[in-house]
Amino acid sequence: MATAILEDIMNKNTDARIEIATPSKRKSDKFCEARNSLPDNLRELYDRLVDEYHFATIKKYGAGYVAYPVLAELIRSGWRPTAEKSEN
Repeated sequence: MATAILEDIMNKNTDARIEIATPSKRKSDKFCEARNSLPDNLRELYDRLVDEYHFATIKKYGAGYVAYPVLAELIRSGWRPTAEKSEN
């Protein structure tokens, strides 16, 4: 469900140029603490969720806000993408 909501937000037409945070730009203490609380095999998934969530909040609200510990907890509790976006 969350993936569908993110896709809906990202598919809205906008002229705004949005730069998704790259790992080198996400080195806040809270980001690092949340990321380091996850096992190594879940960190890439966490990075992807952070990027998508950051992008969606910029598109929807005009500012990127990410609650890093909340996203880490979602991953830890079993959140996974339900399906990859198709190229139809």
